[in-house]
Amino acid sequence: MSYDVLEVCRHVINYSNEQDYGISNLKLQKVLYLIQAYFLIDKTKNASCFDDKIEAWDFGPVIPCAYNEYKQYANGDIPTIESVSYTHLRAHET
Repeated sequence: MSYDVLEVCRHVINYSNEQDYGISNLKLQKVLYLIQAYFLIDKTKNASCFDDKIEAWDFGPVIPCAYNEYKQYANGDIPTIESVSYTHLRAHET
């Protein structure tokens, strides 16, 4: 079973803000990459965390739908996400 990548983002963003770390979109992309890597090498899970493809961009790994969801914050920290309200429809949900 895999998770929706935007739900994973929400969890990471909220956790980062609760711990007073703050997280930008650039940091978020790198954290998502590491989470996916952890799931893929953990033989007890035997599955990926999310199904979205990771692309290699100039500044590192990017999950395009996650990047697009939070690009409005540019290089600033993303605020706590109180509820899920995706601004972009996912291709498989249309």
